[in-house]
Amino acid sequence: MTVRLPDSLTTWRMDARGVTKDTSVGDAASNLTTTKILLIRPVTPRFFTAGDAATVAAVINNNPALPLEVDVRLEAEGAQLTSDPKQTVDVPKLGQARVEWLIDIEDEEGVALTFYAQSGELEDASTPTIGSAVDGRIPVVRYSAPDTYATSGGLDGPGDQLEAISLPRRFDATQGRLSVSLEPSLGSAMETALDVLEAFPYECTEQVVSRFLPNLAAYRAAQALDTEMPGLQDRLQRTVTQGVQTLQARQQYDGGWAWWSSGPTNSYLSAYVLYSLLEAQRSGFSVSEYMIESAIGYLQGQLGSVDALSDPSIRNRQAFMSLVLTRAGAPDTGYLQALVDARSGMSHWARASLAMAIAEAMPSDPSVATLLSDLNGAAVRSATGVHWQDEEPDLWNMGAPVRTTAQVLMALVDLEPDNAFSADAVRWLLASRQRDGAWESTHDTAWALLGITEWAASSGSLDSNFAFGATLNTQPLAAGTAPSETVTTFTSIDQLFRDRPNQLLVTRGSGSGALFYTAHLSVYRPVEDVTATSRGLTVAREYFLYDGACGSLEKPCVPAPSAHTGDTILARITVTVPTDEYYVVVEDPFPAGMEPIDGSLLTAPTGMPPEMLPRAQTDRVGWRWWYFNRSEMRDDRLVLFADHLPAGTYQYTYLLNAALAGEYRVLPTRAWAFYFPEVYGHSAGRVYTIQP
Repeated sequence: MTVRLPDSLTTWRMDARGVTKDTSVGDAASNLTTTKILLIRPVTPRFFTAGDAATVAAVINNNPALPLEVDVRLEAEGAQLTSDPKQTVDVPKLGQARVEWLIDIEDEEGVALTFYAQSGELEDASTPTIGSAVDGRIPVVRYSAPDTYATSGGLDGPGDQLEAISLPRRFDATQGRLSVSLEPSLGSAMETALDVLEAFPYECTEQVVSRFLPNLAAYRAAQALDTEMPGLQDRLQRTVTQGVQTLQARQQYDGGWAWWSSGPTNSYLSAYVLYSLLEAQRSGFSVSEYMIESAIGYLQGQLGSVDALSDPSIRNRQAFMSLVLTRAGAPDTGYLQALVDARSGMSHWARASLAMAIAEAMPSDPSVATLLSDLNGAAVRSATGVHWQDEEPDLWNMGAPVRTTAQVLMALVDLEPDNAFSADAVRWLLASRQRDGAWESTHDTAWALLGITEWAASSGSLDSNFAFGATLNTQPLAAGTAPSETVTTFTSIDQLFRDRPNQLLVTRGSGSGALFYTAHLSVYRPVEDVTATSRGLTVAREYFLYDGACGSLEKPCVPAPSAHTGDTILARITVTVPTDEYYVVVEDPFPAGMEPIDGSLLTAPTGMPPEMLPRAQTDRVGWRWWYFNRSEMRDDRLVLFADHLPAGTYQYTYLLNAALAGEYRVLPTRAWAFYFPEVYGHSAGRVYTIQP
C-alpha cells in the first residue's frame, strides 16, 4: 500500500491492530520519519528593536552520505543586509554547517526573512517560526514618546473643528507617524475601546472581567435600540464564554477570587466578578448557580461592621459589595442604612453604588435623594464636560476619576434620567480617552463603557446619519457617511511640516448623531538617548557575568558592560518605592540577541541566583521578593506583578543567555501603578553589545 504523507517534516507513528474470527489478536507499531535530504533551519532572535545591528544565522543539514557544496542566500524585508546575501558552504556528509549574516533593523512593523539553500537539484527554503513571528515576519519594537501630541474632540452638530499639530523641537523627530481616527457614532467609539480590551496583553482576574463585561452592556444597548454593531455578537459569545470558564476555574475555596489563579482572595475583586456574572446571567448566558451562591456567601462574610471612624476605603468597598449583594437578591437594608449614616469621607463612586443599592432594595427610602444631592453638588464642570473626582484617590479600591464619573453617570441614568449632567459626563469620558481609543486602565475602560452604554440605551444616542471628513494641510485625509465603522488613517512623519503647525480640519455635515475624533502623533526617539525618569517609582537595571555561584552580598557578580556569545548574564532590577503603592507592574525588556533562561525547566543550569533582596537592604523587617506574586517571561521582556508594594527597595534577578552577536538597543525597564499610570518610573535606555 502506498500512502502520500502531508507536507510536514516530522515523525509519524503507524499503529496496526487485528483480530481473527477465532478471537486471536495482535498489534504492531512502526515509526516513519519524513525529512528532506537538504535542510535549512533559521536561527534568529524572537524580536528586534529598531536600530539594532544584529546577527542572524542558518544551520544547513546534509542528510545523505555524501558531502555537498551548498549555495545559501538570505532575502530580507524591513532590514538592510550589511554582509553578502549569498554564501557558499561545504557541508560534510550526514553533518551540518552554520552560516551567518549581518543586518541593520529599520523602522518597520516587522522584518521578513527568507533563507534559501541549494545544491544541484536539492533545495530548501524556510522562514523563522520562533516566538511571535508570523509568516516569517519578526516583530520590531521601538521606544515611543506618545505624550508628544494627542488630542480628541467631537462635533454634536454640523460644522468644522481645526486642530494644530506641531512636531516636537526638544529632540530630532525623524521617525514616527500621525494617526487620525474618525468615529461617526457613539457605537463605533465604543467598539474601538472594546477592541483594545480584547487585545490587552495581560489577563489577571480583573482583566478577564473587564474584557467581557462591557460587551454585555453594549450588546443590550444595541438590542434595545435595534442598532447594528458589526462583530459585536461574535465577540460577545467568545469573550463571555471564555471569561466565565476562566472565572469558574479561578474561584477560590472560600468563594472569592484572587488577582491571579492563586494568591490571597480580594473582596473588591470578588464583588466585581460577581457583578459581571450576574450581568452575564441577566443576558441569558449559563452561569453556575453554585459559583454565584459561593460568591454571595463570601461577600456576606466580608462586610464586617460599619464604623464611621474607619478608613473611608473600607466603607467604599462595603458600599460596592452591598450593591452587588442587592443585585444578587441578598440585600441587607439595615446595613445599607448604616452606610448612609457613615458616608462622611466616602468616595463619590461608593455613594453612587449605595444610592443604586438602596433604590433597588428600598425604592421609597429618602436616603436616595440625599445621596443624589451629594453627587450633584460635587460635580466638577470644565470645558470638556462634567466629571467627579475625590479629594484623595482610593488606591486600595482602584479609584480614579474615570471610574468615579462612570459610576455616578450610571446612578444618574438609573435614578434621575433627566439629569442635565449626564450628557456632559459622557462628553468628559469620551474626551478622557487615550490615543488607542480606550482609557488609562482596563478597569477604567470597562466602567466608562458601562456608563456610556447605560446612557446611550436611555437616550437613544447610538444612531447617526451624516457625512463627515478630514483634511490635513488642506489635503484630503478621510471621508465617509454615518453610520459606518471607525475610519483611521496614518501619515508618516516625513510628510508633516517641521517648521510650522500642521492643520487638521475635521468636518461634520447635517443629520442626527455625533462625530468623535482622536489624533495622535507618535514620535520615536533613539533608545540610547532615553534618560531615567522617576515619578513616584525609581527603576534601575544592571547586567553581570554569572558564573553559577555569584549573586550574594558575600560574592557579588562581575559587571558585564558587554558580553560574548555563550555567556550567561545575570540581570538585576532594582525598584524603589517611596510610599506604599498598589497594583504595580514592572516590565524589563532584554536585548534581542539574548534568550531568557527559565529556571523552572529541567534544562536550566543549576545554582540559579536568589530572587530576593537581603534584609539588610530593606527599610522594614522581612524579605522583599514575595510581594511580586506573579512573573511572566515573554518573547521580549520579563513582567512582574505585585498587588501591594510597601515603601522600600526591591530587587529581582534572572538569567539571560547571550545567543547572537550584534549591537542591540535595549528599551528602558519601567514600573508603574497599573490603575494609577501617573505613578511610574523607568530606567535609561542603552546599547548592549554581544561579541562573537
